[in-house]
Amino acid sequence: MNWHILGAGAQGLLWAAALTEAGQPASLLLRPGSQECTRLLTLERAGRSLAVAITCAAVGQAESVQRLLLTVKAPDVESALLALTPNYPSLRLVVLLQNGLGAEAIARRLLPEQTVIWLGTSTHGSFRRSSQHVVQAGTGGIWLGPGRGTLPPAEHAAALASLQATALQVQWDDAIATRLWHKLAVNACINPLTALLNCRNGELLSHPIAQRWLPPLAAEAAAAATAAGHAIDANGLLQRVTAIAEATAANYNSMQQDYSQHRRTEIDFITGSLIEAAARNGVPVPHHRDLLARVQQRQSSGL
Repeated sequence: MNWHILGAGAQGLLWAAALTEAGQPASLLLRPGSQECTRLLTLERAGRSLAVAITCAAVGQAESVQRLLLTVKAPDVESALLALTPNYPSLRLVVLLQNGLGAEAIARRLLPEQTVIWLGTSTHGSFRRSSQHVVQAGTGGIWLGPGRGTLPPAEHAAALASLQATALQVQWDDAIATRLWHKLAVNACINPLTALLNCRNGELLSHPIAQRWLPPLAAEAAAAATAAGHAIDANGLLQRVTAIAEATAANYNSMQQDYSQHRRTEIDFITGSLIEAAARNGVPVPHHRDLLARVQQRQSSGL
């Protein structure tokens, strides 16, 4: 069964190249009005380049979309799923691969009840050199887990096996919600600060403003996660934030890049989701509320 990939950013191109490299049928869905074609995609990994031929089709016009990897950014999930409306009758499985926690609620609202939803998170580092060239800059893993509904056992096994045939180190995790919360907590500490301070991840470790903010941000994020049923130790979280900032020191993360280029960021799905969950459980998170307000204010003013 063919995989369709919606989202031609770095993550989508990486999936398209990896599936094709592994001999798994895959098609990339492009903007409405795009012509069906075969695109030569370059995958660069560990200093070597591999050219793979990817089939492309316009979203909403592909005849039968049964398995979908949704790799668009969180703010684009709703419009992407609405563009797929003609394909809803055939959709068996949608895999959500967004930062934050809000994409699942959107998918549950829009997709037919019989469409199974898987949730996923990645620790691979990748970026696009162009629309036809993706670089796998850092090797990590991808974890998938249950969101809504279940496939018949044989179909579940076949879908997972086809993804695990790639070199992307795909694993299944029944506790995917906890894994997503841990990533959310880290992102909520790092990403908004780098956006506001216009800095690389590693610069947070020496920036005096960041050093004042990080301990209370970690404490609040840990309290919010724990209250939501996903226990995180505040000191452990701060250590993990520090370790990740060190490991990705030279990187500008996606929120910083979107923010600096006046694009809509994922802050509503990261910090906003954390704040909403904290409010439901009576956990005060004033520093995260302050960061959200600052980012939103500067976004709306165009600064």
